[in-house]
Amino acid sequence: MQKTNHRDKNDSGNQALPMPLTRDAVMKRRYEAISAGVIVFDPAGTMIYANHRAELIFGHSWAEMAGSCCIDSRWESFDADGNVLDPANFPIFLSAASGQPVHNRVIGLRRCSEQSLRWLLVNASPVVDPQTQAVQEVIVTLHDITKLRRTEEALRDSERRLVFALQS
Repeated sequence: MQKTNHRDKNDSGNQALPMPLTRDAVMKRRYEAISAGVIVFDPAGTMIYANHRAELIFGHSWAEMAGSCCIDSRWESFDADGNVLDPANFPIFLSAASGQPVHNRVIGLRRCSEQSLRWLLVNASPVVDPQTQAVQEVIVTLHDITKLRRTEEALRDSERRLVFALQS
């Protein structure tokens, strides 16, 4: 679907031609179509873009996140085992430093103002300049897997109770 001129007719009286979308507008439309949260970072970890799903995951609008760093004092980060995550091990920094993608990293996030932990499955893929091989951006996808993690924890608790009951 292309945007059209606000005028019904062009200067010659003919119907207005559709205005082509910019490359950035086309990319944003593509990111918005993805069901995962998508955040584009520069190599230093500054947010360049976040789609609506990322806004929902983080509970912040793009206006609140724009230009911020992935190291944010409003959040605590944890690895899959629940240990505090060193920022050097954030997928965005690992991908930016190595020039390689980082796949299926489980990260826990907790807002400092809340008790509940949100679990994410994170992938980070570098966008590399073909001439210089320098990382220009890192595209991060986020899937909220909190419900899955809670279900897994409940299953493990149930199994422990069953083993205890059988041993008694």
